[in-house]
Amino acid sequence: MTEDCLAALKARSDDEGFRRLLGIEVVELQPGRCRTAMVFDPRHNNVFAMLHGGALFSLMDEAFQLACNGVGETSVAMQISINFIAPAEPGARILAEAKQVHTTGKTDLYECAAWQEADGKQLARCSALAYRTRRPHPWLAPGE
Repeated sequence: MTEDCLAALKARSDDEGFRRLLGIEVVELQPGRCRTAMVFDPRHNNVFAMLHGGALFSLMDEAFQLACNGVGETSVAMQISINFIAPAEPGARILAEAKQVHTTGKTDLYECAAWQEADGKQLARCSALAYRTRRPHPWLAPGE
């Protein structure tokens, strides 16, 4: 995938309302790999004032979405399995990374991890499967 295509994908992500709602930042984007980040603040709390699992999942899912669509064609999630390992500290900056570990050409397997930036404490891991639609991204001009 060309740098122009990655830039277009990043621009689409920058306009994504849900990502902005959660305060998710794209730190790095490459074909088949993406790193995202967010700061755990009170809007991410669950009923116990701990990081809501849905917020952490969303951070990891954003990395997965961009990593699998960074390979040059439209991909959609087929299955994601997440394991929550440890609670996050309030105020912590949390990083998530998704990277492709296997492909059949029709499906791609990604491993994802989330951790606190300051101390490297692992918070969650997930395995995610994407289906390649074999169609170009709809926002790109033909041939890009």
